[in-house]
Amino acid sequence: GLALLAQDQSNYISVLITGDGFAMVGITTNNQSKQLLGWSSIGTSFKSTNTITAIVNNQEIQLLINNQDIGTTAIPSGYQGANGGFIGLLVQTGTGGPATVDFDNLVITSNGK
Repeated sequence: GLALLAQDQSNYISVLITGDGFAMVGITTNNQSKQLLGWSSIGTSFKSTNTITAIVNNQEIQLLINNQDIGTTAIPSGYQGANGGFIGLLVQTGTGGPATVDFDNLVITSNGK
């Protein structure tokens, strides 16, 4: 997955993708996680390549996976929204075995506002 608008390792917005083709947006605050945008099928399978687009506009985040609009949700107060934050990777394996995450062609664009 992808961590966005991270304030530190205990407070961030996350985009998670499962190996069986589902995605969601979550928030972790003081190491407590909850969903902001529930699990949606993205129609991919194990070992698929996915293009993640997260558009942060003021206090909303829109998620697109492989150009499919997954949804838009409000960013809770206390997060920097369009003003920044850290970006990072989240990788977790379960009973399905090891995982490989290739991160390529990162593009960060600011509208300058």
